[in-house]
Amino acid sequence: MKKEYIFQKVDTNPTLHADLWNQIEKVTLDQQNFCEPDAPIPTVTAQAVCSVEGITVRFESDETDPVTRYSHANQPAWLDSCVEFFFAPYEDDKKNYLNFEQSVGGALLIQKGPDAADRTYIPHEDDEFKTERQIRSNGWCIQFFIPFSFVDKHFQTMNRHFRGNFQFCCEDKGVYLTWNRIENPTPAFHKPEYFGNLSLGLNNLDMLQAECIKYGYHTFRICEMTESGTQTRDVLPAANILKVYSVTKSTVALLTGMLQDRGLLSVQDKIADYLSEYFPEDVDPKWYQVTIADVLHHRTGGSGGGQFNQHTALYNENDQDYLYYIFCDRLPYEIGKEIVYCESNYYIISRIIEKITGKKTDEWALENLFNPLHFECAAWARCPQGHTYGGDGLCLRTQDLVKLGWVYANHGMFEGKQIVSEEWIQQATDVINVDVNGDYGFAVQHCTYMRPDEFYLSGAGDQCTVFRIGKPHALAFHSAGAGSYLGLLKKAVELLREEDRI
Repeated sequence: MKKEYIFQKVDTNPTLHADLWNQIEKVTLDQQNFCEPDAPIPTVTAQAVCSVEGITVRFESDETDPVTRYSHANQPAWLDSCVEFFFAPYEDDKKNYLNFEQSVGGALLIQKGPDAADRTYIPHEDDEFKTERQIRSNGWCIQFFIPFSFVDKHFQTMNRHFRGNFQFCCEDKGVYLTWNRIENPTPAFHKPEYFGNLSLGLNNLDMLQAECIKYGYHTFRICEMTESGTQTRDVLPAANILKVYSVTKSTVALLTGMLQDRGLLSVQDKIADYLSEYFPEDVDPKWYQVTIADVLHHRTGGSGGGQFNQHTALYNENDQDYLYYIFCDRLPYEIGKEIVYCESNYYIISRIIEKITGKKTDEWALENLFNPLHFECAAWARCPQGHTYGGDGLCLRTQDLVKLGWVYANHGMFEGKQIVSEEWIQQATDVINVDVNGDYGFAVQHCTYMRPDEFYLSGAGDQCTVFRIGKPHALAFHSAGAGSYLGLLKKAVELLREEDRI
């Protein structure tokens, strides 16, 4: 039967003799199935803790005469009195594991491989692992630190649940001790099939923060929403509300769905039915065929050259409406086919919302979306003509950003109220393949590595809420555009999937 051990969470990694170790559970390496007859059996215990930076493993023994011939990196520590920590942190990597072997004399050996016969020595500097040891008259103690950044160099990721074993050996004395029993006729410790079950005492926010630390992401705030409530953590100093960039588009799409639910529009409506008064005299006739759905999908047939900043650059205070310049664009492609991302598309949707409701989009959103979701505060920029930007300009708290994902995850529900219909959720998440990197719905995105029920809303790549349809759980993060999108998004997906394994 496999044993289990949880690495207790700590704020900072303790030193060898920190009082904190007195509060941490000890396990005894009591499996002696390889020991030679009459071999002197010492008592050896192991402890481990974790922080958002990595894990610290500590061993202690009453062995008073340890063998200490080796003291340099990657020397044969196993020939001395030594301790070893084996672990396979990536659940799907069944072939490889890391082993850290520390002799009482000071030699730290690190290897990776699938078994004892096929391992690679990993060059290292002992300083990275903060090795501490002490030999006393009544025994010795050793500890080392394993940064998550080191683990990720050798495995895809560090999951919260993994496999491992603690071990002590001294070949000269014929002593071999393990925590989890190994069923083998001869001494053999490199047996992943006999590793016990280990867990990090870190929650989802800890794991996301660890990801930020590992890769140096400039992330301001992370957030998690479950049925138990909402938790928020500031990783870096930040204002209360932060820009969400293109999550603005996702918000406009939700508002569109709410209007469709109320029978005030259909995504199959032609935009000309609402905005033809802004068409120039020589408008491309294709604009008359563009539907709201085409605009939501960025499939208007435009070239993408008419980005919103280019349209606004043409504007002056006594000139035409912004929409006029948008509709001056020629549409070189077939409508409803190719996706060409364009900021101006969601400005069009925002103006349709204003036309239907008689209110600015931000005002209608406040009454019908933000207040029902209990947003504490929100700010939404308007153009110089006083119309709400549709593709950008929204600022939210991270703990409100996560609620947008929550609404999708819960089939449009929030606190027992139907914010938007389940039909709209299905319609919005009916994604279209864009390229090998992912798919796009109504400002809802889906990566190729995601399962069919997994989606995210993203802004400028680094403001994101991640969710699974039908699972009351959402994660969100706010970063400063330092590439966090690629790492944190995938980590958030992994954390949501852990619910299936717990």
